[in-house]
This record gives sequence, structure tokens and C-alpha cells, in this order.
Amino acid sequence: MAALSPNPDTLLLLSGGIDSAYCMWKALSEGRSLHVHHVRLANHEGRVKHEAQAVQRILEWMCGQGLDSFRYTESAFDYGTLRYITKDHCIWGLMIGIILANPRNRHMTKVIRTDHADSLPSGPSGAGMQR
Repeated sequence: MAALSPNPDTLLLLSGGIDSAYCMWKALSEGRSLHVHHVRLANHEGRVKHEAQAVQRILEWMCGQGLDSFRYTESAFDYGTLRYITKDHCIWGLMIGIILANPRNRHMTKVIRTDHADSLPSGPSGAGMQR
């Protein structure tokens, strides 16, 4: 890894999808130093293995391009036998709050996380997303 700022000011949530990979590429290409975090969401959909593989490929590709000014962490959320799955952004919001609540991360003032216009019926700027 390149010389990483000991205190990156931006937290980026990396899902393993193209949207968050693009945001990571864009931020690193602009010279930002990032704290990149992936949440392994275990549920009955069975995506966790595939997303973990995608995240690993993205991280390797970024480093291969010299875009390595990031610190990587991950966490997990397991729904167990619950059949109801909330929108991913709800779990991401929880993890963002946990990460930013750590006094060691008080230097982080920006968060990058992606959403789709159809994430909630009210859209990305509606009441549901604001909540």
C-alpha cells in the first residue's frame, strides 16, 4: 500500500457492486485517502460468498492500479433464521454509526455510500432515506 494518511477523513462503504467500486475508484483517483468498509450481510439470499469474492477482486484491482491509499475493514450482520430482510442501506447506516461513534474515527467527516433511485419508494431524497 502507498503512504496512507493515518487518519483518512472519508469512510466509503464497499458492497462489492459496480456502484461502490466506481465511487472508490473515483475518490482514490482524485487523491483521497479512504477508510473502506464492507459489511458481510448473511441472509437467506445467499449473497455473502459472492459479495466477499467481488470485494476481494475490487481491492486487488485497485491496488494493481496504484490506487492503494485506503485502509480496509469489514464487519458482519447475520439475519439468522429471520425471513424479513430490511434494505441494505439500513444495515449500512447502523455500521456507519458504529464506525463513526469510535472516538478514534472523529477525523472522519465524509461518508460515501451508494443508493439506487428505487431503494425506497420515496426515492433517494425522500423521507424514508432521510430516516
